[in-house]
Amino acid sequence: MKSVVIIALSMLMLSGCATISTVTATGTEKEIESEQALQARKAVESYFDRYDRLTSVSRPILAANADLCQEQTYHPGFTVLSRFEIPRRPKVYAEALEEQLNLRVHERDADEDDRFIVFSVAAGSPAGNSGLLRGDRIVSVEGEQVPLVASKRQFRKAQKRFRELVENQELSTWTMSVQRLTDQGWQTLELRIESELMCDCPVIFVDRDESLNAFADSKNIYITAGMLRFANDFELQLVVAHELAHVAEGHSDQQALNTAMGGLLGLLGDLALATHGISSNAATHLGAHAGQRAHSKDFEREADYISIYYLERAGIDSTKAPDFWRRIAANRGSTFAVYGGTHPTSSERFINLKATVEEIQSKRDAGLPLVPTRKEPRQISKN
Repeated sequence: MKSVVIIALSMLMLSGCATISTVTATGTEKEIESEQALQARKAVESYFDRYDRLTSVSRPILAANADLCQEQTYHPGFTVLSRFEIPRRPKVYAEALEEQLNLRVHERDADEDDRFIVFSVAAGSPAGNSGLLRGDRIVSVEGEQVPLVASKRQFRKAQKRFRELVENQELSTWTMSVQRLTDQGWQTLELRIESELMCDCPVIFVDRDESLNAFADSKNIYITAGMLRFANDFELQLVVAHELAHVAEGHSDQQALNTAMGGLLGLLGDLALATHGISSNAATHLGAHAGQRAHSKDFEREADYISIYYLERAGIDSTKAPDFWRRIAANRGSTFAVYGGTHPTSSERFINLKATVEEIQSKRDAGLPLVPTRKEPRQISKN
């Protein structure tokens, strides 16, 4: 009874709260729903535009520097998905995505929906030059039928087989049969695609991260929506080249080893303290943290240095690369002081990149190979 009285009093108080004094113009529920669908379509179109831009500006760097990467692959320059990978919520965005991929123009039980769907095609890639388009369905590669993806369970198996077909290193050129929706309905086309050796380092668009950031692990490069929005095409290529250098040089693995070594040394300190009755893992944590930071600035300097070579080897003029760090410094503001704890300052990076640009020009004038200067020769494993 007491709780009922409290609720009643609360409702009475709310009814007496201040409110607006104008009669606002409002739309109908139908108009609002229509506008929501339109905004969802524009959001999906924007996503595709940004994704295509990232893959297109990345491709020349990954292709031109394959001989400097530890892991290599033949990549045709397009990505696929199945209808089971399309998110179901929010419904309005799922419907907009289905519309972009021609999933809403026929019944769901049509065979076209059970095939791999072309999601993105990089401009200038073998696939792009062949005429492949978003929304095409993959039927066969070199005459071998690509498995239908009729369930989520079948997806991984089919994806593995599809990758084996399109990345066959024994084929310099290959044919791919696709189904395409035209004004006359679904038509089957035969496309001829040349293989392109590239660094096996996927560039992943982190679309929900608006921070001005990019990073890499031992295999992949991650570019945030914030960085994609901030950087122009050249700057974006510089960022990709920098992160590719981290992957190619194995910086992630080296940093993990340093962290483990620092943690081990700290553990020895904690064990020594335990013999005196002091129980703590503070030394382990401090050691791991110190190990993680060990040489982190050197890794960044090396990635900056190698990135300029990657650009030039891809035929991209790097003379404006140092200016990127002036822009970064101006936009990061006071937060850059924290960022600089594990990275060189933006002023140092500007000067170092400027020196690297000059070094490369000197090598070009002398007719020397455009490869980074190393303390000792480096072996590259060929896959």
